[in-house]
Amino acid sequence: MPQPRPTSNAVCSCGKHLRWEARQSNYGTRWLATCANPECGEVVIVRVDGDPTGLEDFLLDRPPEPYKAPWVRLFLQATTIARWRGADTCPDCSGQLAFRTNFPMTRERRDDPFEIVLCLDCGRTQMSIWSPPNGLHTTVLPGQAWEGPDDPIIALTQAVRQRVAAPRSDAE
Repeated sequence: MPQPRPTSNAVCSCGKHLRWEARQSNYGTRWLATCANPECGEVVIVRVDGDPTGLEDFLLDRPPEPYKAPWVRLFLQATTIARWRGADTCPDCSGQLAFRTNFPMTRERRDDPFEIVLCLDCGRTQMSIWSPPNGLHTTVLPGQAWEGPDDPIIALTQAVRQRVAAPRSDAE
């Protein structure tokens, strides 16, 4: 059963009435009010229990996930298609959270890296690509390469996303 509006006779700071909308969830009722004056447009968000709140609280059932660095998000995405193993200590930050994985090499995906070493502490990324005419090519990028991001980082994220989205065959 929806809970009553927190202040059904409330008015906006401009003096006009507020229009209320409720959002029900397992975590309680949340209320959002917009000013009836189209020139004002003020938004008021109140939770029935009176705790201060914001639009984020109105829209989400729970607080948002804490920020994760882009290389950590890539690592988490890639766990669905690759097995990560521990790697040596990161030479850039001496962090112990360095991991390595291999992607299967295929004729269709020749430009994808087949080996990746990633430090979850600082973002240092090492990618090895095998190209038949050129042989093995290894690129090492510092964590700052994720800020732009640099072209090899863009290629890596695209390769992971495309592999995650591709249907898996039963033979794998």
